[in-house]
Amino acid sequence: MLQSADKGKAGLDDETESLRLGSNSNLNLTELLKERARCIAEVKSFCFVIKETLIEVYGIQQLVRSRVNQELLENFVTALVLEGPIYILLYGLIALSEYDQLQKLGIIVQNAQVDLANLQVSAVFQMSEEFKAAVLSSQETDKNPKSAAIPNQTHASCAVLPYHMTISHLWMLQWEQSPIAKIDLVYQALKYTLASEVDTFWEDTERFLSHGERNIDIDNLQGIAIYIVWALKQPSLLVDCLITSEFLSKGTKLSTRTLFLNVLKNSIEFLLDIQVDQNP
Repeated sequence: MLQSADKGKAGLDDETESLRLGSNSNLNLTELLKERARCIAEVKSFCFVIKETLIEVYGIQQLVRSRVNQELLENFVTALVLEGPIYILLYGLIALSEYDQLQKLGIIVQNAQVDLANLQVSAVFQMSEEFKAAVLSSQETDKNPKSAAIPNQTHASCAVLPYHMTISHLWMLQWEQSPIAKIDLVYQALKYTLASEVDTFWEDTERFLSHGERNIDIDNLQGIAIYIVWALKQPSLLVDCLITSEFLSKGTKLSTRTLFLNVLKNSIEFLLDIQVDQNP
């Protein structure tokens, strides 16, 4: 397997040199995509062989009849294989084949202006101190904060970057190599860390804004996630999402965690559709 990795790395070096020289670049990209698909297929096949071997060697056929145990074994083997040189090789192949998108995303997150208000995120989730103060003053007579006549505020008035804890949490995604660890981190960040920041922001206003009113629906979650990806300013997040999607087990793909991974991927796609001046 290590010999295959060495051969693959040598092939990657050749492709990199060809792309750098700019000769016949369209063909090189096509071949690179084929090499990427081939390497991913081989790693998946290798993971399957190891899993079946472990089942036979340790005689755990009865144990893995359980779907949960089957998932645990599959995730364990994938994490075992997809690390070190193999992970670096696949990550590099995906990054190189997505070079144009990574460059474009880097320009967009640096030059585009994105805020929560323009993303049509509810004022409750814009982390605006002005809106919070207005809620506190107006709710003495009006029990519904969403109906109060309060100007829509953006995050510019906040002392700290909105959702900075969630942004910091997602920053750690680049250090995870296991696909299941990556998707768990995304799930924890966008479900729990995000909700915790909203609760913390409104914690002293419980008599005016209930916990139910702080629940983030999917539309607001998508808008917030777009803002977070922009604020993170880490184009390699695209590669993390792609490599994670490639190696998820069937059960994981059907789980709630995949919803949050898709929200993150949709956020990247949204940003990639933004037109910005590359030389502002």
